[in-house]
Amino acid sequence: MPTNDFVQFATAGGANVESQAAYLADSARTAGNQPGVASSSLNNKALRQANYVASNLAQMISDFTTTDVLDDTVTAKFLSQLKAAVQKLAPVVTVYTSGSGTHNLNYYFFCASANATVGATYTNNSITFTVVATIAAGTLLQASGSGAPSASGTLTKVTGTGDATITFYAFRAPLYLEVEMVGGGGGGGGVSTGAGNGGNGGATTFGTSLLSAGGGNGGTTGGNGGLANSSSIGAGATGIAVSGSAGGAGASNTGSASGGIGGSSAYGGAGRGGAFNGGGSDAATNSGSGGGGGANTGTSPGGGGASGGFVKAVIPSPTGSYAYTVGTGGSVGTGADNGGAGAAGRIQVKAIFN
Repeated sequence: MPTNDFVQFATAGGANVESQAAYLADSARTAGNQPGVASSSLNNKALRQANYVASNLAQMISDFTTTDVLDDTVTAKFLSQLKAAVQKLAPVVTVYTSGSGTHNLNYYFFCASANATVGATYTNNSITFTVVATIAAGTLLQASGSGAPSASGTLTKVTGTGDATITFYAFRAPLYLEVEMVGGGGGGGGVSTGAGNGGNGGATTFGTSLLSAGGGNGGTTGGNGGLANSSSIGAGATGIAVSGSAGGAGASNTGSASGGIGGSSAYGGAGRGGAFNGGGSDAATNSGSGGGGGANTGTSPGGGGASGGFVKAVIPSPTGSYAYTVGTGGSVGTGADNGGAGAAGRIQVKAIFN
């Protein structure tokens, strides 16, 4: 348990302390001690009131920061610890629009004074931390890492520009993460002559078996719209997970045809279906919506691709790091007139500190 040096004074039974009523009535309380013999019970009352608040404030700081609050007169340290306990901190938003990788948590380090440039790396507690925002003679350093640092200590530079070592007195980790994501949309189908089905969109995932937004299936040649796959939220997170929208079916009429419209995700942006010897349009970038189906007069049109599923979830008390994959958009279905491409998904991670 962290140490708090600021212990309470004159709290034992029978302590030589004025009663509250006597303290309020004592003229020396407002005038202060005058030359002569001072009242010990009055002084003890004033000392105890100030010490009572100081002791509990120090205990709150120690509890919130899990650091030792010491009577060592290091002003910069105490101020850093106080700020770490009560300062409002802005959320940190990270967006991923392609590929796969690892999402490391963001941490705020409270320092006396530090210089560090974005991209520089430092180590502490056998963890490497990457500076997220440049600071110059600053007291609040933001850096990401795959695990938590020590409660207090030293950051030692490995690469980049900044102080060789940075002393920090406390840190703050996110209280929870808000994750919003969509899977990749399916591609629109091409028309029947030399045609091909639209490609399936890929699933967007965050964490191992934690969050998954299913990708949408591609529309088929012959006019059938793609079907949506399910989304899910695993143990350790709460929120909503919904399947995407199915792609629209193509329509074939005498002397004319129209491709199916793509399924629309929670972000909109579905591709439109082609008409009269026209290809389907692509879905909007990173919307996770489906591409439109192609159409060719007098022949069987392509169906629209389905959209990716949608997940919005909260991860309480996050720890460590999270593997992620952004679902790819489905490829176009080819033919006399091609379908439109499905859109890739996206992930937004918001780290909340207060």
